[in-house]
Amino acid sequence: MDRFKAIKVFQEVVSQGGFAAAARRMNSSPPSVSRLITELEADLGVRLFNRSSRGISLTEDGGEQTS
Repeated sequence: MDRFKAIKVFQEVVSQGGFAAAARRMNSSPPSVSRLITELEADLGVRLFNRSSRGISLTEDGGEQTS
């Protein structure tokens, strides 16, 4: 995994408020964005987002990564 790219994707997801919007902004696909976030979470050993059918929200750990 390209950690730098994954962190940029994370920042874009936070900025855009969702995977699909971030994917559009980055000329990528939502599954690709989701995969990078999942890999970043595994690499860091923390969950960055709460995912639900209503969207996403930052976890406490995810919020710490934005500081």
